[in-house]
Amino acid sequence: MGRRSDHNREELIEMALQESRRIVAKEGLEGLTARRVAGAMGYSVGTLYNLFGNLDGLIMALNARTVAELQLALAQTRAEAADADVAEVVERMAQLYQLHVRDNAGVWRAVFDHHLGKQREVSAEYRHSIAAALAELEQALAPLYGADHAACATAARTLWSALHGICSLALEDRLTVVGAPEDPQEMARLLVRNFLRGARRQAP
Repeated sequence: MGRRSDHNREELIEMALQESRRIVAKEGLEGLTARRVAGAMGYSVGTLYNLFGNLDGLIMALNARTVAELQLALAQTRAEAADADVAEVVERMAQLYQLHVRDNAGVWRAVFDHHLGKQREVSAEYRHSIAAALAELEQALAPLYGADHAACATAARTLWSALHGICSLALEDRLTVVGAPEDPQEMARLLVRNFLRGARRQAP
């Protein structure tokens, strides 16, 4: 077990998250245990619990990082499409979301599948990551809503939730089960175009 003083807290957290990501990417949440992660780090399970509280805390930290990576990619996409109209920007962001989930399927399954018990709360870090990712979509939609920030926020969350459903079904190869087309990209484009058509009609 040895290396108790070899690394500071930030380094230990980074080691734990990297090892957790490696396991989850290959085996899903089923393969993730505190003992496995701690053993791979060369530290005790107690050290891991001191960092994250429990296994749920570790999973939430991993999920927060996964969403934060998406947020950075969304921000870059939105910046690159700064001169495009709202529809093109949002379609690009929806496509990025689909591809990001597809290309990082293991860690995104952890985001989709992890459920806390009723007595446990989502961490502030995870809430912040979600809010930051949603803020990117809000900013893309903002030209349609003007000063009505509340309506824009609701629209962003509604559209995100719908895209999330498509991604989740695609990830589990269940689109055909519900009679949907096999191409989630086409579904996302259709969703975005119809959503924005309705939003434009309601715009002030």
